[in-house]
Amino acid sequence: TGIRYWNAGGELAARALSPGILLFAHGLQMAITERKQVFDFLRGNESYKYEVGATDVDVLMITVPAA
Repeated sequence: TGIRYWNAGGELAARALSPGILLFAHGLQMAITERKQVFDFLRGNESYKYEVGATDVDVLMITVPAA
């Protein structure tokens, strides 16, 4: 029902071209075209996420002990 978006890093020499914004825009357009209900930025509170409308949701971690 959704798309998970992960920004893995960047190249300083290409920063002025904003490749991360281009990839984000493409992913968001794909999510809209495919009628996805969720565009998940995964964890982290980087400002670029909120600049495009992200909202916080609780993330739970469950540890299952080995048998």
